[in-house]
Amino acid sequence: MARAEKAGELLKLLKLKPTTGQWFELLEEVLTGRAEFIQEIMALREDPDAVFRENAERAAALLRRLLRSLCWGWGWLPARDERITDFCIQLLEKGVQLWWDDMAEISSCRREIYRTKNTRLVFKVLSLAAERAHGESRTQMAELVRVPKMRELVIQNNPMILRNLGLPGPADYMSSSQSSRREQPRGHIETVSVQTQNRSDSNAIPRQSPVKPPTRDKPKPLSGHLVKHAGGRVLTRQEIYADVWSEAAMHVAKRYGISGSMLARICTQLKIPRPPRGYWARPTKARKGMKPPLPPWTSEQEASWAINPVNVSAQKRKRT
Repeated sequence: MARAEKAGELLKLLKLKPTTGQWFELLEEVLTGRAEFIQEIMALREDPDAVFRENAERAAALLRRLLRSLCWGWGWLPARDERITDFCIQLLEKGVQLWWDDMAEISSCRREIYRTKNTRLVFKVLSLAAERAHGESRTQMAELVRVPKMRELVIQNNPMILRNLGLPGPADYMSSSQSSRREQPRGHIETVSVQTQNRSDSNAIPRQSPVKPPTRDKPKPLSGHLVKHAGGRVLTRQEIYADVWSEAAMHVAKRYGISGSMLARICTQLKIPRPPRGYWARPTKARKGMKPPLPPWTSEQEASWAINPVNVSAQKRKRT
C-alpha cells in the first residue's frame, strides 16, 4: 500500500489510521514518487508539526532520505526534485535538524553530493540546514564540509554555509592575504636625502643610502628534493623522459632507487608524459607514433630532480 500510486484514495476508502512509523514511510514514498496525495497524507494527522517535534529522530531520518533522493535526481521528472526541496525546507523551518548516525553515513552523503547533478537544489537545502543547525547537527555538518573537495564545492555554490558553521570562508582567506601584502618586504631600501648645511649651495647633491647590487634571479629548486650528500645525482627532465619511454617504469624506478608511485609523482610534477597502460605489451611496430613530445618547461622551478645516493643504497640493501 505504501508504494501504491493511489495511496491517498485507498486511505480514504479504507479509512486507515497508520501508526507514526507508517505515516513517515508514506510521506517518504509519496514525496519520492509522484506526490499526488501529499496533502491527504499530511491530513492523516491532526497536527503534523507536533508529530515532527515529538519524533525528532524519525523526522531527521526522513530529512536524510529526502536529501539522498534529491542527490540521485530524476532527470525526466524535474518537478519531483523541486517538490522534495520545498518539503525539506519546510521540515527545516519547523525545527527538524539534519544529522547522521555515524561517520560512515556522513562520508556516504558526501560522495552522493559529489555525483549529483542537482547541485543548486542540494546546496539550497544544505544552506538552510547550516543556518538552523545547532549542537550535534552543527558539529556533523562541519565534519561534512571538512574535506577540501567538499569545501571547494561549498565555496563555489554558497560560501555562507562555512560562516554559519563557524568555519573560515573565502573572505577570511582574502583578508589574511591582503594583510600579508600590506607588510613591507625586509629587503626594502628607502632612499634618504640629506640636506646640506649651506642651503645656498646650488651644487649640493642629496646623498642616498647604499643600494645593494642587483642579483640574478635564480630558479627556485624543488623543495624537499635537494642533494643533501656528496655524490647525489640530479636528473633532468630530458633524462627522465628518455628513460620512462625506453623501458618499463618498474625498471626505471629500480635503477633510481625509488618506488613506482614516486616516479609517477616526479613525472607529474615535472610534466613528463608517461606511456599509457599496456604500452609495453604491444608489439614494437604498434608503439610507433604513441610517444608524445616533451612539453616545454615554463615554471620558475628547476627542470630537474635530485636523488639522495644514501637513500638509494639503503633501498638496494633492503631489496637484497
